[in-house]
Amino acid sequence: MIPDFSVTNTRDNRRCLIEIVGYWHPDYLRRKVEKVRAAGRHDLLLLVYEGVNLAPERLKDIPGEVLYFTNKPVLKEVLAAVERIAS
Repeated sequence: MIPDFSVTNTRDNRRCLIEIVGYWHPDYLRRKVEKVRAAGRHDLLLLVYEGVNLAPERLKDIPGEVLYFTNKPVLKEVLAAVERIAS
């Protein structure tokens, strides 16, 4: 799995990987969730567009953190999550 973005704190070198889920096709969603689970990354932030109808129950065992967004991710929420899970 290759994440969409990587955020690194240059002072302490902590890093967070960011993956955006915005495509709706069921096969895409199934493969994406499988890849995220298999990666086992605790430093991964999954940003999920609410319009894809990916239920939180399907993501309950994701090792990182999941944030849902309606129109676009809220930067304040994204940065708070990055700070929590960066390693």
